[in-house]
Amino acid sequence: MSPGAAAKSDLDPSAKQGASDVNLPPEVEAISRECPDISKEHLQRIAGTVVTIKNEVVIAGLEAVKDVIMSKIVRPILRPDLHKGLYRAVSGILFFGPPGTGKTSLAKWIAYQAKATFFCVTPSVLVSMFQGESESLIKCLFVMAERLSPAIIFFDEIDGFIGKRSLKEEESTLRMKNQLLQAMDGLCTQEAATVIVIGATNRPDALDDAALRRLQKRIYIPLPDDLAIYHQIKNTLIKHAQDLEICRCDTACREAIAHTCVLLNYDFESLRTVLIPRVKGFNGSDIRALCVKAAEILYQNVLFSFDGDLDKVPNPSAFGLPTIDHFQKALSTVRPSTTLDSTTLNQWASDFACF
Repeated sequence: MSPGAAAKSDLDPSAKQGASDVNLPPEVEAISRECPDISKEHLQRIAGTVVTIKNEVVIAGLEAVKDVIMSKIVRPILRPDLHKGLYRAVSGILFFGPPGTGKTSLAKWIAYQAKATFFCVTPSVLVSMFQGESESLIKCLFVMAERLSPAIIFFDEIDGFIGKRSLKEEESTLRMKNQLLQAMDGLCTQEAATVIVIGATNRPDALDDAALRRLQKRIYIPLPDDLAIYHQIKNTLIKHAQDLEICRCDTACREAIAHTCVLLNYDFESLRTVLIPRVKGFNGSDIRALCVKAAEILYQNVLFSFDGDLDKVPNPSAFGLPTIDHFQKALSTVRPSTTLDSTTLNQWASDFACF
């Protein structure tokens, strides 16, 4: 036993409980019966990473990226019988770029399009102080993904899992990295790619070389361009209008039930020509914050018109949608949150991106 390591049963009272004490969903219970060497506690922990995606995730822009994803992941998963040999799905993808550019949303979009089980894995799920437990959890993760395939295993900040290996690292950390790399290696040899690993990072240069070899597609997700910013703001306003029940149209406002729909008369052109040129260096999270701030300003104005008395406000639709004026005022307080130097990312993309 390495220094500092401990047997789980010595420190964790829950480890002494019987396996029957853990209640599992039916599909996970079936895995437990088929794989008796995997503990129910580990199955329960990994089952907790499964995210149900009920509605389609809207991705503004990134059309070229989505085209590649459709051809190399989604369609091969949906029709594996048509995608064999060189046409089979890739087993590993890396999304790299500044924080807040929608890498997680893009991974969820893939899972929705491919009708795949989505595992969202963070370091806290796999990293354990108990000797050998991280390796067991990794094995459990990939076994469950295979049983619930097609599946997407998404590692956010994947550099925290398989960063560059060093002789100075603790033995337990090296074992975890090696186990994860071996599990990813096994996906490369599967006849039909039914389990896909997707990693996201804003520090691609910190990844181990062995990890890059297993992430065959390495795609740069940059800050949104003007068109993507425009579509994100427009989509946010459409969703807001539907939440306030001042619009009952579909998301593109093509089938208006009432010709007086607020979206049909909204000045989206001013957003495109006046606001968007001023929104530079914003990531997706910043754009969302800008929309929230513009709505806050409108909210305060409307509430003031009712003498600050909420009881006088008849319904949510009274607040309406923020206009170009509200957005311009919001810009005076909302700033880009990204401080990462894009020069480093651009250079790494030039050297290692594989589209």
